Amino acid sequence: MKSGRTNRLAPWACALTLAGTILGCGSAGVVADWELSSELVRHVPAADEVTLHAARAALEGGRPSEASALLIPLLAAHPDCVVGAILLQEAKIAALPHSQAAPDALPLTEPDERAKLATLALERSIATGSAVDVLLAARLERDSSAAVRMLQGLLEDPIDADSSLIAWANYALAYHAVLSGDLNKAREGLGAALQAEPGHLHARLLEAKLSSGGTERSDAEALLAHWLERAADAPEVASDEWYAGAVDLAILRVRRSDGAGALEALEALDYNRGAGGEPWGAARLAERVRGGLVRAAALASDGDYEQALVVADATLAMAQEVSLALPLGQMQRGMLLERWLNDPEQAAAAWASALDIISEEVQTGSAVGEELNDLLRAIQAQVRLERLVEQGHLVL
Repeated sequence: MKSGRTNRLAPWACALTLAGTILGCGSAGVVADWELSSELVRHVPAADEVTLHAARAALEGGRPSEASALLIPLLAAHPDCVVGAILLQEAKIAALPHSQAAPDALPLTEPDERAKLATLALERSIATGSAVDVLLAARLERDSSAAVRMLQGLLEDPIDADSSLIAWANYALAYHAVLSGDLNKAREGLGAALQAEPGHLHARLLEAKLSSGGTERSDAEALLAHWLERAADAPEVASDEWYAGAVDLAILRVRRSDGAGALEALEALDYNRGAGGEPWGAARLAERVRGGLVRAAALASDGDYEQALVVADATLAMAQEVSLALPLGQMQRGMLLERWLNDPEQAAAAWASALDIISEEVQTGSAVGEELNDLLRAIQAQVRLERLVEQGHLVL
């Protein structure tokens, strides 16, 4: 059932509950021209890209040994192919004991095994002096300060640093700056990365995320939409990243009450990546659940509250299949049922379920639990305030 009433709460509450999934930290600006050939971006002839695609398919298909077998000869012929080197490193990580987790579970790689791999990468970088090996060692370095020193040292050596390596190193520095909360330094690193390689897809994704929380959200939306198109079958982009980007784009559109545009963005969750060859990984359950939350918000934003409730319920059922507590889903149910579907009894049950989940989180001392508790109270207050206004009991 659609409603013609002014809908102020759905975009406000749903965007608020989901906004944390996008890193909001101000605009990085838009760089218009970033169409580069694959040969420039990936350091392999375009004809050899098929090998990178096959390696990505093998890696995401749970066959790391096959991915390694494809990449080793490619890197022997093209040692400066950073994308291939990173894929090979990911294949080595995936081949570690206990790393083969269920498709929708968190990685179970033993810390000691990954630490050994990091030590080997560091020793190799020292022995070879190769800029690519230094970059790989920095990727596995757990000490952020040490990783930054390695990356800065790489950039200080002009002999072995070409435009691709400069871009990757500066992107990595920007990433570490974001983690440390230094957003000015992050923008500086990002600018250097994009100056070296305007088509660097990881840098472009970070650019969109940096733009998403500032005053230029339309820039973020345009950047992210373009990134999804360019990265759809790019082997350097993992499927998890790509599907997450599609959900993030939908969130940006829900923020400005474009429910139809958000639903269009979420169609990407049904896309099979793979550039016409063997399909890569499909969207995992985590992104489908997040996508379900956004889909319900988009439908509510367009006034289709009954269908929004159907989607919210389906999302909760999907999460429950893997014992995933979903307080945001229960909040959506409570909001829809109390505010628009006039079912206070069911709404009360949804609010109570959300509170139970949040209370367990609060008891662990989690800051997230406290934030969710504050969010729940804010949404309930907004729902009841708008009902009072609509019933004529209160004038704003």
